[in-house]
Amino acid sequence: MIAKHIKLSFKLLKRRINDIVFGYSKKYATSYNYEVNGKFKYRLSQEINTSEFYENKIINIQLATNKIKKVTVHPQQIFSFWRIVGKPSWGNGFKEGRNIIKGKLQKDFGGGLCQLSGILYHLCLLTKLEIIERHNHSIDIYNEPSRFTPLGADATVVYGYKDLRFINPFNFPITFNFLLEDNQLTAILISPKEIPLEKIHFTKKEMQSTIEVQTTNGQGKVMAESEYKKSTKETPKEISAKPTVPSILTNLFSGTFILLGTFYVLFTGLFDFIFYSFQESILAFFMGLGLTLLTILFIGGSLINIKEGLNKIQRRQNSTEPNNIKPFYWALFLGLLPIVFSLCFGMIDFYIVPINALMLLPMLIIVFSPIIFAKLLKSSIVNVFYGTLFWFIVTIVGVYLFR
Repeated sequence: MIAKHIKLSFKLLKRRINDIVFGYSKKYATSYNYEVNGKFKYRLSQEINTSEFYENKIINIQLATNKIKKVTVHPQQIFSFWRIVGKPSWGNGFKEGRNIIKGKLQKDFGGGLCQLSGILYHLCLLTKLEIIERHNHSIDIYNEPSRFTPLGADATVVYGYKDLRFINPFNFPITFNFLLEDNQLTAILISPKEIPLEKIHFTKKEMQSTIEVQTTNGQGKVMAESEYKKSTKETPKEISAKPTVPSILTNLFSGTFILLGTFYVLFTGLFDFIFYSFQESILAFFMGLGLTLLTILFIGGSLINIKEGLNKIQRRQNSTEPNNIKPFYWALFLGLLPIVFSLCFGMIDFYIVPINALMLLPMLIIVFSPIIFAKLLKSSIVNVFYGTLFWFIVTIVGVYLFR
């Protein structure tokens, strides 16, 4: 989780630097509320396949299209999908959906946006917009009956990593509009002047394990070349949108342990070591600086994990899927909570918090944590009793055997 956020930050920084180097930073389309007198409208429609994530996909597409509709691309300006749409996160209102990540179908926020970027890319090819960045999917997950666009007309977008960008090469501004109705997405390019449409051909070449697609225009010019791995399944398996209990507890407990562990080390000697290292030699100074940055990194990573765990709890509450966790496993998870919180509390007991009335709050949290989590995770309070009893017996037996 920590490495993922750090890697994304570096990717975003690298893009910013490249924009400055190549002179793109001041050319992005950002103007709002500029009305284009659109005499000419060019439409392209695609069917939206129904699936388990259909409602989430519609919400994600609506959020993105509402932002794109407000942007006018002036002559020689650059349209950047992610600069306009923004980060597809829970905080920005996006829902989880199906995405291809590292060649596998996985759930992630912003699922369905690739169909929007794909229809924009196809429309750009037809209207002769100058495409400067486009990425095809790594795998072809569709069969011919379920395909809603020609293979090779797709454009995958991954925030910070892969974008769809194109330039308006005309001497007049353009804008976009969208329609979502009857399981169909329609993208509309609005222009004050006529744009002669281009003929686009997608030529497939079947290989043993891949499919190569060459995209050419009416004059035979190669516009793009795409390569896809063949899917091993005719129909991709749907993925549950409901966060699992182990994934929630993994985020919460790992974040909590890292945070408490970091503070424990800080208050038992590391803080003094860092403080005095800044007053010693240059080598000690840089060592102290490195430890300070490492401490900040651990604290930041633990907070990210805890935040993700809380987000998953909220998504689980809002999910309409049935609870597929057996009561026995619920009991094991919930009954273990008092022990885990007691260990965490005991670790910082005499080092951080003095023994006084303030201790009452964390003690109450320890006692009532299983009941709180049982309610949040939609489980029975009875499971708390059985789980606590189970771990109590395990503890007694363990003490008896290994004393």
